[in-house]
Amino acid sequence: MLWLFVMLPMVFSLSLSIPSSVYLHPGECVNLSVTLLNNEPITYRDVSLIFPSNPSLTYPSLVDIGRLDTGASAHLSLPVCAQSHTPEGAYFVRVKLKGKKDLTNLEDVEHAVSGFTVFVENTRHLSLTFTETGRCKGNLHLSTNHPIYDVEIISSLPLSNGSLFIPLINNSTSIPISFQCTGVLSQTTSTMFTVRYRSTFNHYSATFPITFKTHIPPITVQLSTNDTLLFNKQKSITLYIKNLGETLTDVKLFPIQGVELVGKNFIFFPVLSPNTTSVSATLRADYVGTRNTMWVLTAVSNGRQVSLNLTIPFTAHDDVKPDVFVEIERKQSEQYLTVIVSNPYTTTMRNVEIALQSPCLSDARSFGRQYIGEIDGGDFGTAQFKVAYSSTCNVTVVAHYVDNNNVFHTIKRTVTLKPAYTPKQQSTTNITFVIIAFILGLAVMFVLKR
Repeated sequence: MLWLFVMLPMVFSLSLSIPSSVYLHPGECVNLSVTLLNNEPITYRDVSLIFPSNPSLTYPSLVDIGRLDTGASAHLSLPVCAQSHTPEGAYFVRVKLKGKKDLTNLEDVEHAVSGFTVFVENTRHLSLTFTETGRCKGNLHLSTNHPIYDVEIISSLPLSNGSLFIPLINNSTSIPISFQCTGVLSQTTSTMFTVRYRSTFNHYSATFPITFKTHIPPITVQLSTNDTLLFNKQKSITLYIKNLGETLTDVKLFPIQGVELVGKNFIFFPVLSPNTTSVSATLRADYVGTRNTMWVLTAVSNGRQVSLNLTIPFTAHDDVKPDVFVEIERKQSEQYLTVIVSNPYTTTMRNVEIALQSPCLSDARSFGRQYIGEIDGGDFGTAQFKVAYSSTCNVTVVAHYVDNNNVFHTIKRTVTLKPAYTPKQQSTTNITFVIIAFILGLAVMFVLKR
């Protein structure tokens, strides 16, 4: 607000302080601070302020102040409102002073001494949107419900053509823009648009946050098709790095979870151009199975340090194999074949099943299957078969199982079974003859002694 100080004519040696201008929107109100000061060595009586009516504004038509002694002042708050239907424009309100000096019996004197201007303007509602048409470019849409002038648009992410200036926007406009995205590696980018403009009587500023996709392809690291890792053992593999973005320099690739780079702290590329590059690396896995390992790529792009998180799937397995052992056990006249399956993995073998294959096993029960189920890492499982055979027999022991990666495996072991040795029985006739001879010998000895 601007303040206006007026020294009244000699008729009234009073000073009036009132804002010279005020800004309102339709339907809005404001309280104006008004001060009247008596600088004369006399007293004024029946002092009042008169405000001629205005159909577009609402305010008191008369404000009574009353007696105003020498050196005294009167302070009042004047409510001024714009009607909801008040058209946009400038409205001057004249102020008149009425009163009489105490030393005379003159009639009231009314004098126009001052006034103030009420600027009424419609509220501007701005909206700003951005529609992408490509990498770091698109159309900026700005709309307003009432005309705005001298529009300046500034972006926190620099525009290729600097700031934008539009003399007048009546309703809406669309402007093609492009950003300076050099060195931006993120998939989305945020910027803040600041719109400065002038309405009919005043200046304003508004901000609009915008987030958009930068359409920058990620830097991907891919393994060759047959490369796998070993659990807790180093292995040399080939990494393929495919750069789909801009040229990078001082590139460093770090594994941070799941695998360890052997012999150095990072893989280094002085320059990484937009193509596919292969590199040999020695890695060691700390897990068994298939897992997404975490890597970090750092680089310099146009003098700015950038960083990108990468995920690379690796399959790692133990460099050991399960084994099958076979034992033959005889219990009285029956023979048993015991199969022992050892699991040297750190993970569980699942769906373990044992079967025998042989054309010379005569016992039908030998051809059945036995299901062991699961064998924990470092443990073993057993299956026992009752077997019957009459001659030397080759038997194939077949073990099936599923590993931690849901891969089906088969182990086969061939063993040779030999028939058990059975001593020949002596003839009953020979035994009887020996007994009879022994008795006869005793009888002859008895007769001779007599």
